[in-house]
Amino acid sequence: MITKVSGIRVSERVFSILDEFLQYETSNGHKLYAYLQTFYNCREQGYYLTVADDDLDNPNRVQENLYIFVCEARSSDNILVVIQTEYPDGHYSEDAWNNKDKFNNTNYFGYDEEHKAADFIYKKIKEFLKLGD
Repeated sequence: MITKVSGIRVSERVFSILDEFLQYETSNGHKLYAYLQTFYNCREQGYYLTVADDDLDNPNRVQENLYIFVCEARSSDNILVVIQTEYPDGHYSEDAWNNKDKFNNTNYFGYDEEHKAADFIYKKIKEFLKLGD
């Protein structure tokens, strides 16, 4: 039997929940462009989500992207979420890891708190895209 590494499984669960939240936004007319890619930095592996404002008709659209990394933490089975706006080089940046990114977001959630992690990410995406509450 082939199994996925735990970091990938954790990341998939969080992004699956997040996808349900984002479907709500797009069903309400918000334009969003988002896609997943894998990342690997020796100790951690998972997916990262690239989020962009796809509302090309809006003169106030956000011009930069948001990159959200989710994996299992390197020294525990907690969920790690790292958010940055700088283009990733295959993994999150040192600045994002050290909380120097403008979002100041390196966050840990319990191993069974996928919904909390997804809700946190959802709120950050809404904040980034200026979608309001």
